[in-house]
Amino acid sequence: MLLRSATCLTLLLSIWAVCAQAQNERPQFKFGAKAGINFSTFTDDIDLMDRPDQRYTGFSDIPRMSILLGVTADRQLSQRIMFGAELLYNSRGTKYREENTNIAPWFDDDGDEQRSYNYITYRFDYMELPLTIGYNFLPEKSNTILSAYTGIAPGLLINHKRKIDYDKNATDLQDQKLDMRYGKSVITNLLLGLKVMESKERLGAAFFDLRGSYTLSPVFTRNYSDAGRNLDTRMFTLSLAVGVRF
Repeated sequence: MLLRSATCLTLLLSIWAVCAQAQNERPQFKFGAKAGINFSTFTDDIDLMDRPDQRYTGFSDIPRMSILLGVTADRQLSQRIMFGAELLYNSRGTKYREENTNIAPWFDDDGDEQRSYNYITYRFDYMELPLTIGYNFLPEKSNTILSAYTGIAPGLLINHKRKIDYDKNATDLQDQKLDMRYGKSVITNLLLGLKVMESKERLGAAFFDLRGSYTLSPVFTRNYSDAGRNLDTRMFTLSLAVGVRF
């Protein structure tokens, strides 16, 4: 219920921002570009990791690190309130790792211990349209804007694959790469974030963006795969991004 209320509130505020912009004779959207990294994970084990057979019992889940990039548009609705819209390529998913016990740990040139691993990666790539409403906590005369925001981000699935990478020095097993089935074509994410930017409107003004996103519905259209394994999961992503305003 709380998630639905937050979604409805963001939609209403977004519509209000667009209407206010339409009534203003001087458009004041500030455009920009951003890029960053994601750390994402599924909330439940799926596919090979759901009741894994003996081959996969040694794998444990770790966040998948991936990229995001896109364009932004911000509009100051008042001294405190800011509306934002973005168009992003957002690569997400999750990852599992297994240590290769066939290879003993070794030390690199810096004296740090290194280990060999096999990986299973679930890659989900989206085109997303985040819509946000933020509140600036700093005084009007400050040279910096510190904005906490919430919003939603509809996403269109453009690619999803499962890949298994084996260390060639430890095994004769071949890497595997195949398309996943039953990925949901359209998802919606709930957003919470913190943005720091320069208040001066100048070309090349920088900003930093810390964001958490959570899918409001499962990322698959089915609860179980053809093999009877779980596909019922949502996804959480922590994003760190930097950008410039034009």
